[in-house]
Amino acid sequence: MYRDLIADLSGSYHIIAPDYPGFGQSSAPDVKQFSYTFDNLSVIIERLLIICNFGI
Repeated sequence: MYRDLIADLSGSYHIIAPDYPGFGQSSAPDVKQFSYTFDNLSVIIERLLIICNFGI
């Protein structure tokens, strides 16, 4: 979806494009094992930003 935008911005910005669990190329955990809520997805992205040391 953002493939062209990512290419356009990559010359000026550091771009990351994570897949949310169950979307894109990511595996889809069973709903009994993973809560598909916006709150939980925000936790996943926050952890990614912390691990990548993006200042959180």
